[in-house]
Amino acid sequence: VLDWHRTPAWQACALPMAVQCSSARALRQTGPIPSAGAVRRLSRAHVRLCAVPQQQPRIRRCIMHAVPSAHVEAVAGLDASLTPIIQAALDNCLTETSLELPGEHYVGKVRDTYDLGDKLLIVTTDRQSAFDRHLASIPFKGQILNQTSAWWMEATRSIVPNALLGLPDPNASLMTKCTVFPVEFVCRGYMTGSTDTSLWTHYAAGERRYCGNDFPDGMVKNARLPVNVITPTTKSAEHDVPISP
Repeated sequence: VLDWHRTPAWQACALPMAVQCSSARALRQTGPIPSAGAVRRLSRAHVRLCAVPQQQPRIRRCIMHAVPSAHVEAVAGLDASLTPIIQAALDNCLTETSLELPGEHYVGKVRDTYDLGDKLLIVTTDRQSAFDRHLASIPFKGQILNQTSAWWMEATRSIVPNALLGLPDPNASLMTKCTVFPVEFVCRGYMTGSTDTSLWTHYAAGERRYCGNDFPDGMVKNARLPVNVITPTTKSAEHDVPISP
């Protein structure tokens, strides 16, 4: 379980960006970023982004650590003590951003991306997207997604390098701009789904070969597959499309 509570407001300091972690976890320095000017509001969530002149071109990032849950909580997914915190934040979701930063600003289904030249600032919002639509907003969803991704990038950094430079905010990641391989790798364990790209949609339409995987006749919806399968799709801002070899 990651420490995903809202952090206190940012404080202007000698560093361009810093995370004020309530748990006082370890901080580590990384590479340079462009100056963002004066302090800007990121959202109504009492989180502020601050920057200072470029003569101090460093940020600090919070290194997340996974903390094992108690037995029941690990299965249920939430400690009951967190319920009032979530309820109190229902009207305080991060649904949009408007940071006054140089460069282009792109709005995706869940993430807002700011082009900083050779780097990207990616803000993961609390927007809930399904069927290529924004359906609702969920408190802390953006923090959980962002910090989970950061945890895995740190855990696998010794295996393969990645683009993550730091976390200037629980909802934001500073990334090296790379050429993206626009493919989404979906691992499926069940014959289920309802979207155009779901396994069950294609199987129910009579297809027995999907994304290079063969399926026998007689399977039913929600059945467990004998082995997990990979079903890649294109990664599109509008609508993902299955890829077959």
